[in-house]
Amino acid sequence: MKKLFTYIGLAFLLSLSSIYAQIDLSYKAVKLPETINSEASECAPVFSKDGSTMYFVRINHPENRFGEKSSQDIWMSKKVNGIWQDAVRLPNSVNLVKYNTIFAEMPNGDLLISGVFTKKGKYLQRGLSTIQHTSDSTYGFPYPVSVRKYHKLSKGQVSNVSFDKSYSKLFLSFSKKRKGTKNNIYVSLKEGEIWTKPKKLEVLNEKKSSEESPRLFSNGTTLYFSSDKGSKGNHDIYFAETSDINEFVQWSDVKKLEGDFTSSSFDGFIVFDEKDEYAYFTSSRDGGDGDIYQLQIKDIRDFVRIKGLVLNTETKKLFDPKQNFEIEVYTEDLIGAPKKVELKNFNMSKDSMSFEFDLPYGSNYTIKPVVQDYESISLPINLKNITKYQEMNQNAEIKANPILSLDGKVYFADATNNDFSDVKIYVDGELKEDVKVTADGKYSMQLPTGKKYQIEAKKDGFMAYPAEVDVTEYKN
Repeated sequence: MKKLFTYIGLAFLLSLSSIYAQIDLSYKAVKLPETINSEASECAPVFSKDGSTMYFVRINHPENRFGEKSSQDIWMSKKVNGIWQDAVRLPNSVNLVKYNTIFAEMPNGDLLISGVFTKKGKYLQRGLSTIQHTSDSTYGFPYPVSVRKYHKLSKGQVSNVSFDKSYSKLFLSFSKKRKGTKNNIYVSLKEGEIWTKPKKLEVLNEKKSSEESPRLFSNGTTLYFSSDKGSKGNHDIYFAETSDINEFVQWSDVKKLEGDFTSSSFDGFIVFDEKDEYAYFTSSRDGGDGDIYQLQIKDIRDFVRIKGLVLNTETKKLFDPKQNFEIEVYTEDLIGAPKKVELKNFNMSKDSMSFEFDLPYGSNYTIKPVVQDYESISLPINLKNITKYQEMNQNAEIKANPILSLDGKVYFADATNNDFSDVKIYVDGELKEDVKVTADGKYSMQLPTGKKYQIEAKKDGFMAYPAEVDVTEYKN
């Protein structure tokens, strides 16, 4: 079995806006496909700012610069339509030595790698360098990043570093003992163009264990790292929190990250995607030699599932079962006019007069059932202040009285007048804008039964004579 501990360098933390309590531990880890994981060992994934590119380290692969024995190269994969493509090895202008590590894609697109080099790529000493990424396949010369005393302090077999969200703090893990395997966690602050001498975070370190790959969340207070304490040589992922964001002296008790982040094998190098929806980490579980896994950390459904029944508005019981019905939902456009919403995942049952559909949260809506020949009631659905997935019960209501289709004709007292332009129909004094009068004076409308109506035809310059329509006794 190949050892993960040949990894040299650091991994980079992408931001996570939620604190630990908001991470959902109910999801299961999923091994990434063969486009990422191979027969060799893969570890320490890092992402481009937009999440479209994953960089990672591939150990002892036959296509590495120095072949399948004692080699470690940087590879990358592009995500296209949500699918990770076949990984490719970065050119020798990035993979400069036998053991290569990518730390991050910097805000300007440059790559941060391990080591300090000459302009021709010859290794000089331990440390950090940036390489300008000029195009998809072209890279510039390595340029050193100055961290005071780091190249003298870090003498062990493994070292890792991560940035905070603002790129003003470095969290480092290394051993001061030559070829040492027990690391401690340090912090370094940016001062102009250089970084301060790493300061040891005493509270987080234990004498008999190795604390590695520290990652500060974008909340600036939660630090994740891996440690082999209590795990018989294998690493688990731990975290601690602080409110001391300047000195980082005071920390909470260290706790293990539970759920499927933990196995009986190596688990470490945790990072997060650009939306903080998934965690990625390296694990040798399931007999693997070191593979990259993905684990969903929060519910990514950005909608509310609406469930309800079609009821009789008077009795609040099921409306006439087995009636054909539809559900219409409206929101408002930019000028406040009703705008019909296309329903997603709509399901309905005539037998139970039930329905179900999804609505994006963050807006207010109106729900309206449609049953032929019956009047519906429009009811509000307030999702304006909802920020996460939930299920909501919202019934729809239909008036028990059926709808009457009424056809009529407008007459002028002066039979010689036949100009019906601009004639408007009013019902109980309310203009019916949807009712149009034809050139020969005819009109049609629908009225709920069960009451009497006053219908008027109005035109400027003329007196209206109301007509009473009594549909109180209509049942069909």
